[in-house]
Amino acid sequence: MRGGFAPPWLGESVVRRAHSIGLILLGAALAPAARAARVVDLPETVVDTEAAPPEDVTTATTTVRDPTPAAGEDLTAVLRSVPGVHLRQSGGPDSFTTVSIRGAGPNQIAVILDDLPLASATLGPIDLSLIPPESIARLEVWRGAAPVRFASPQGGVLSLTTHTPADETRSSARLAIGSFHTRSGHAFASGPAADLRYAAYVGYRTTRGDYPYLDDRGTIYNAGDDQVRRRQNNAATTLTLRLKAEADGVAGSTLRVVTGGALRDQGVPGRGAAPTLATHASQAEASTRFALVDADLADHRLRLNLGSDLLQSLRQFSDPDDKSGLNIRSAAARLLQLGADARASYLFASAHEAELAPRVEWTSFTQASAGRTPALNGVELERQRLHAGAGLEHRADLTGGLRLVPAVRVDTVRDRDRGNRPTASTEWSPRLGALVTLDPCALRANAGWFHRFPTLLERYGDLVTATANPNLVAEHGVMADLGGRCRARAGPFLRLEGELTLFGHDGRDLIVVVPNSRRWLRAENLGRARSIGAELEVDVRTRFAAVLVAYTVTRAAQVSAQSGLDGNRIPGLPGHRLDATLQLGPEWLVLSYELSLASQTYLDLPNLWPVPRRLLHHAALKGQHAATGLGFGLTVTNVLDSDRQQIRLPDGTTGVSALSDFLGYPIPGRSFVASLTWKTP
Repeated sequence: MRGGFAPPWLGESVVRRAHSIGLILLGAALAPAARAARVVDLPETVVDTEAAPPEDVTTATTTVRDPTPAAGEDLTAVLRSVPGVHLRQSGGPDSFTTVSIRGAGPNQIAVILDDLPLASATLGPIDLSLIPPESIARLEVWRGAAPVRFASPQGGVLSLTTHTPADETRSSARLAIGSFHTRSGHAFASGPAADLRYAAYVGYRTTRGDYPYLDDRGTIYNAGDDQVRRRQNNAATTLTLRLKAEADGVAGSTLRVVTGGALRDQGVPGRGAAPTLATHASQAEASTRFALVDADLADHRLRLNLGSDLLQSLRQFSDPDDKSGLNIRSAAARLLQLGADARASYLFASAHEAELAPRVEWTSFTQASAGRTPALNGVELERQRLHAGAGLEHRADLTGGLRLVPAVRVDTVRDRDRGNRPTASTEWSPRLGALVTLDPCALRANAGWFHRFPTLLERYGDLVTATANPNLVAEHGVMADLGGRCRARAGPFLRLEGELTLFGHDGRDLIVVVPNSRRWLRAENLGRARSIGAELEVDVRTRFAAVLVAYTVTRAAQVSAQSGLDGNRIPGLPGHRLDATLQLGPEWLVLSYELSLASQTYLDLPNLWPVPRRLLHHAALKGQHAATGLGFGLTVTNVLDSDRQQIRLPDGTTGVSALSDFLGYPIPGRSFVASLTWKTP
């Protein structure tokens, strides 16, 4: 369900995608290349930098953003153009949004904001719709293996960086209106203040979210009962604040404090076939991080970063009629996270560098809830987790343009729940990466081990809908990718860039939430999943035109020998994902047209609940006057107003189903956002 107090298994359907070692090696043998980091500049149009192929062995995509993006643009608009990435939304503006990478579920993706690992009082996936794009300056997606300073989930890491304070005063603002009574305003300012430098952001957004949608009433063979309904109880209001301040420190370092938060109040409408008219949720996120950044010691051979942070997350959920089916009439949850970390890199010689990155983190979660029966009233939870981890890697630049990066990470957790014995476990994640630079190409290969500890909710349940299973063990498995990226110029006005990557995962002991009785659910180590796939990206540019194509094909299936499930496709993961964009015009006036395709998928492990293929068209026009800083934007999504699509069932029969996103939430039809922008000339 979207927003509010939603159990994590609802957001990712039960599965952890992984991939078999034998298929990994076969895919690696057939692959011609590996994935380089891509840097994209997005002020007025997408523009590649002139930098040489990056020296990172991991599979990464990086975007650099302007604080005044096009009308209607959000983080999902940026992420859907990244190969290997699939967005899961619950429909409409400000809907609950999570990310899947290479078939891994949202719980298997780490989300980092300014070096702070994010957590939520839902103990589930991070809701990306709470993060406005205007507040983010840099977005990095590591697919599969990530830098060793991060934990090692199966899917990868999404890292978000807010705007860096500037030495000169800069400011920008944006006002926008859109369909479904959507209104938003954003303001950004950066510059010096006494001995400090600052960057401040404030954003406000409100929407009624009352878009029309097709209700097929769950009868895909009978079009006679289809009705167009209007979404109800889908209003949301969000306020976001961010502040980053910096000052010069010792040894060339920077002293930095980053603070901010988001507050949202919203209705929770439920799926199209099961509306919830009185369900309501509110949430608040706040965090502060202090850091010493890039202190150069030992004659510039040792670089040191230190940080400490605090994060709080609050959730309130109300469902007086129990229309959501969660057996919860009300719930209030609070999460407190305290952390401290360090990152030290030492340059032994010009060709050898080692990095050590430890982090300690303590998390407390409390919840009070009332159920639909007197026996479930007054249920209170109190859990803690102590997580200590450290990563160590060595970067060695050898002859012939070869870089090798062996690395290992170790994580240990100790969980405590009132009324249960403490549980402790430790996991190791060794890995090896290689980079070969053959100008104008870069070839990469990565192989390693991943793990994910059970969440506190998976381990201890919520005592309302899910029971405890303290014996859960961490998910684990192997992952690998192999591929490459090349850049070329054909004359002074034509640039070409292409990438092809093959990848594979094999995950075991995957945590699956299964029915334990007619009313209770229980998390079990039942699953095993295997996935192989390919990611293709093409970027062709001239002075007044650009073509951008991102395509991912994934073959992911259950291989856990469970009756009725073995060989079934992974829920929520389309086998084909395509995003293609054509941009026309000079830098100051850009017209773009985007085609977005996701093939048919399923909502459930038995593959009985299909989600039809989605082929959507989007268009945008934006302009900026350099002398005055004034600009405008107009974005139209779902241009063809699509609301239904034919589906094919496993037995070969066909029917027509309403277009929906993950979990069966209906998606809006044609909609628009128009904006006026201003930034310092």
